[in-house]
Amino acid sequence: MNYKEGKWIPLENPEKPLIQFAALGKPLTKTQLQKLEIPFKMKTQ
Repeated sequence: MNYKEGKWIPLENPEKPLIQFAALGKPLTKTQLQKLEIPFKMKTQ
């Protein structure tokens, strides 16, 4: 979607979504979980 003038507008010709397969993964560490809890602000234009 595109964001124009404060509104979300659907794409005219969206690409077909890619299929994602789960590969090898490890549980998140305590440090990684703590970083996910930190609030953040998006920069607005």
